[in-house]
Amino acid sequence: MEEKPDGVYRGIEKSINHTAAFIICEEKLNRTALRALCWVPVTCLTKETVSIAAGCWEWIVTRRPEFETQLLMEIIGAWKCTVTHRVGYSALPGSVRDPLSLTTGWRNSPIWLPIVNPTGSGYDSLPSDLR
Repeated sequence: MEEKPDGVYRGIEKSINHTAAFIICEEKLNRTALRALCWVPVTCLTKETVSIAAGCWEWIVTRRPEFETQLLMEIIGAWKCTVTHRVGYSALPGSVRDPLSLTTGWRNSPIWLPIVNPTGSGYDSLPSDLR
């Protein structure tokens, strides 16, 4: 991740926060603004921008839960781009490969879940309304 002067981060933080506030205040979801907000960490990949954007994503989901699905779709799209182009975490040597990829030696199924025994000790300690 590249280093940027503090003034640049203040400007980016202000823009990200204003965009998030705009998304929250609009009656209907503005997909263009949402897409821009989710792609900022990809276009300016630093710890600070990722942290600022993640805080705004949480703010949006808290204030406008009906936007959560669209927000997650945009975040996933941006994340997939970083994986495809091997930037950020995906560029680290020895990065964990996609467990759903057929080339990693994982099961040949897009929906692989571990088998869980619901009568195990952890299950018994759950409140009855969660069982």
